[in-house]
Amino acid sequence: IADEQPDSFKFSAENEKEIKRIVAKYPKGRQASAVMPLLQLAQRQHDNWIPMKAIELIAKKLDMAEIRVLEVATFYTMFNLKPVGRYFLQACTTTPCWLRGSDEMMRCIKDRYAISSGETSECGRFSLLEVECLGACVNAPILQVNDDFYEDLDYSTTAALLDSLEADVRTTVSEIATPILLPSVLMSKIQLASEKQLRSIGRTIKLIFTDNEPAGGCRGKLAFFYYWSILLMTVHFLCNNAVFGVIKGLLYLFLHPLLNEQSHLVGGKSGRTKKPD
Repeated sequence: IADEQPDSFKFSAENEKEIKRIVAKYPKGRQASAVMPLLQLAQRQHDNWIPMKAIELIAKKLDMAEIRVLEVATFYTMFNLKPVGRYFLQACTTTPCWLRGSDEMMRCIKDRYAISSGETSECGRFSLLEVECLGACVNAPILQVNDDFYEDLDYSTTAALLDSLEADVRTTVSEIATPILLPSVLMSKIQLASEKQLRSIGRTIKLIFTDNEPAGGCRGKLAFFYYWSILLMTVHFLCNNAVFGVIKGLLYLFLHPLLNEQSHLVGGKSGRTKKPD
């Protein structure tokens, strides 16, 4: 909690209207459920941090004890109880982001501003906080800037993002992203894989999981989709979005006909009998 506090806090007229709308969603006597939305409004209005006077006002509006509001505000890392920079950088460094290179993202921030988690840059515009999972592991590593997510970052794309923020120009990931190359061995294997080889892989998967299944093998289809999903997730984990899109399209092109073929199989002990005339 900040040592220096403002003498007063008052919600803007616009936020007062929003508060009425939010509180009206809850049954009478349950208005305390609106504490988090009101804390968020206070933080956005007050330069990205919540003063104690705002805590007192929210408690009064929701008929809560001040300590209860403070308990919520201190529990969640999304709420700041002391001043932060104009750009509040929340970096996920948990396992998925770490495996995908969050160390490089953090190194870029530290190299530029010489700050660690919980600190603010000398210019006062950038604050950094390491946080737990931000819920976007599929596009790790993740950096949250105020309310915006930036995904698939590395050292160079993080630097480009910081350049744009320093110039007060909000940008998107697609505008700063650079291709992430696959390991050369994996790339060579993908380039050498022919249509015949991919069809052979798909046919093998299909036969393994449809054997001895009547009427085309319902269980086999579920298994096919299961392993198809694992294959796609593995490729996505190793690639950036652009490369993933290309590979997914190729796999779909080669494997989709096999799935169609499987759906037309009927009867028979082996699940591989001919279609009826």
